[in-house]
Amino acid sequence: MHRPLSRSVLVAVAVTSLFALSAHASGRSSAPGPSIKILSPHGHISVPVNGKIHLRLSVKGIKLNAAAMGRKPVAGEGHYHFYVDCIPPSAYAQPHNFGNCWEGASAAVNPTFDLGAAPVKVAPGYHTLLVALAQNNHVLYHAPPASLFFTVVQPPSKPMSVQILSPKNPITVPRDGKIHLKLKFKGIKLNMAAMGRKAVAGEGHYHFYVDCIPSAAYARPHNFGNCWAGAAAAPNPTFDLATSPFKIAPGTHILLIALAQNNHVLYRANAANVVFTVQSR
Repeated sequence: MHRPLSRSVLVAVAVTSLFALSAHASGRSSAPGPSIKILSPHGHISVPVNGKIHLRLSVKGIKLNAAAMGRKPVAGEGHYHFYVDCIPPSAYAQPHNFGNCWEGASAAVNPTFDLGAAPVKVAPGYHTLLVALAQNNHVLYHAPPASLFFTVVQPPSKPMSVQILSPKNPITVPRDGKIHLKLKFKGIKLNMAAMGRKAVAGEGHYHFYVDCIPSAAYARPHNFGNCWAGAAAAPNPTFDLATSPFKIAPGTHILLIALAQNNHVLYRANAANVVFTVQSR
């Protein structure tokens, strides 16, 4: 089963066909004029959000001159424009008519198209990169643009986790005692200074809980509940029973460590845990 042609593919085909029909209708000679071609990459490529496309171009019939960009037109001299998905028809008649799909100008033979720096943000999905020759004054030459089909993809998110390296086995603690922990984190940057501030993806701290984690803590900030026992961002913390907001009675308990965003809403990641028994005396 064939995937239907995307809007980007249809745009590229339409632009190329327009030049062919225009030349035929006007009875132009077949003498070669200015031309631009993408030598690499080939085919349909994938690019991460805000990624880069490294290009190798072949330009014939004009001399690329970055220093003359924006100046008076000189026959056989110029640069080129990047466009995504469309080229405004008026760009062939008016200088600086860049439109919603203009993405920059360059005169390098081996340029890099940077999606992160593009004036018009390129959303995830299928697109066509069009490279069109331009005169010094930014009016496009009447030459077919080069085209490259590309897909912008979201990078896979890093798995987030916390692990207790020690203690590993159930331990006994005196009343109002301390549990010294060694933790291992993945996929999160611990930031004590940002605690209580705006959430930033991949950044945060962790909460201590004893015996339970309120389900609302995964949806609401500061919903600590009766079993919340503190917050920290140290890799090797000490859990102090004497200063815990939740008073821990003698008996057997579970210490849970849950990853939290800056605003104290928990990440939906598995909590680490260790069993401990508080002595009665």
